[in-house]
Amino acid sequence: MYYQNYNNYGGNSFAQGWMIASLILAIVGGIVTLLFFLKKSGKEKNNKKLKLLYNFLNFDFLTLEYIVKFLYVTVTIYIVLSSFSYISYSFVYFLMYLILGVLFARIIFELIMLAIKICNNTTEINQKLKK
Repeated sequence: MYYQNYNNYGGNSFAQGWMIASLILAIVGGIVTLLFFLKKSGKEKNNKKLKLLYNFLNFDFLTLEYIVKFLYVTVTIYIVLSSFSYISYSFVYFLMYLILGVLFARIIFELIMLAIKICNNTTEINQKLKK
C-alpha cells in the first residue's frame, strides 16, 4: 500500500499560514471599510468617485442586471452559431434548435430579469415612501 506523509510537504505550512493571514487581513479590511465607507453619514460627504464606491458596497447599484444582459446576448449568439452545425444533418433539426433554443434562452433570462426588475421597483417604491 502506498502511503505519503503530507505533514512534511513544504508548501502546506505556507498555505496554512497564508490562509490565516488572509482571514486576519479580511477581517481588518472589513472593519475599516465598514467604519469609513459604509456609514450612513458618509453618503452625503463623499465626492463622486467615493459615492460610486459607497453605492457599490451598499448594494445600491446592482451589477447583476448587466451580467445577465451580457450572458443573454452571449448565450443567444452561441445558440445561433451552433445551430448551423445541424444544417448538414437535418434542416428540421437546425430550425428546431435555432428557434427553440433562442426561445428557451429568452424565457429563462426573462424570468431572471423579472426578479431583478421586481427588486429595482420595490427599492424605488421604498425610496419614494421614505421621502
